[in-house]
Amino acid sequence: MKLVTSPEEAESFAASLLGRSLVTHQTGPEGRVVHRLYVEQGCRIERELYLGLTLDRATSLVTAIASAEGGVEIEEVAARAPEKILREPIRPEIGCQSFQGRKLGKALGLPARSLGRFARFLTALYEAYVATDASLIEINPLVLTEEGDLVALDAKMGFDDNALFRHDEIRGLRDPDEEDPRERRAQE
Repeated sequence: MKLVTSPEEAESFAASLLGRSLVTHQTGPEGRVVHRLYVEQGCRIERELYLGLTLDRATSLVTAIASAEGGVEIEEVAARAPEKILREPIRPEIGCQSFQGRKLGKALGLPARSLGRFARFLTALYEAYVATDASLIEINPLVLTEEGDLVALDAKMGFDDNALFRHDEIRGLRDPDEEDPRERRAQE
């Protein structure tokens, strides 16, 4: 993510990135060539958080994972300060309950005025996870604005390949350039 303050600065940054290899923790040392950029209007950020949903294989439950240290690699936080990673398991027979979102939001130190918004955000995220047969949804950073709103500035979703036959809308978003060439060949 890159913060720019003018259209000219955005154009310059885009030109320096498009068509070039980007190396991150997620791409590994070989990196990936950048073919697309997403541009979002800026907002007045008060705090950055991390929020994700994934299947906890030890409990067989979808689990919300959150941290008050958003905007950085969650793996770094887990290695440096594992106690800062919060977990909230979600029972499939009742789904995500608003009290779970308020509990997690309070543990993240959100102001009282934002707890209901956070609970609704988490519930909507869980519903999207289930409806799309996702294997991972990761919002990093999820920002709390100075106005008390929650905005997902960056998101990553992974899907269960075995369930894609049910989701033409997701298969249509496939970008082979973003896939590991070995995995692409294996799938073909």
